[in-house]
Amino acid sequence: MVVYVGLLWVSVVMIPTCTALPTQAESTRNTINYITRTTLVHISRIDPMGMASPPIPVEPPTIGDLNSISQYLSLLEAELKGLRLESLAQIEADVSSLNGFVRHLAETLHCLLDADQPVWVGEERFPVTRWHECLRKVQVYLEELLRHTDQLGAC
Repeated sequence: MVVYVGLLWVSVVMIPTCTALPTQAESTRNTINYITRTTLVHISRIDPMGMASPPIPVEPPTIGDLNSISQYLSLLEAELKGLRLESLAQIEADVSSLNGFVRHLAETLHCLLDADQPVWVGEERFPVTRWHECLRKVQVYLEELLRHTDQLGAC
């Protein structure tokens, strides 16, 4: 009988402290990392040359708090929508989903987010260059986001 009480005590008191399920914020951060990596794979499949023709220098904005990340992802999403190309539909969906998870993480952490700013994306004369530039912006920003995943908790 003492053995059963001992096992019951271990299973009720000790085991929950030894293993813990990830919190909702940790789970959302993991999902953000997963979507970011998946989107980078999708970009590499669209342009297997790695945007090397021609190389377009892009300076990513600094990764700041969740609000600035969400604002820039909204801008990238608007640019992708402005291109209206079926080949970019998956990338657009990925960026939109990523932005949704960033906003969800901010809500989970009780961060205040600015409302999305309306973005005007004008018609360009050189759609192929714009296509390369937009994909390059997304790629560089997501690579930067992966390098700074520790900032995914800053309001």
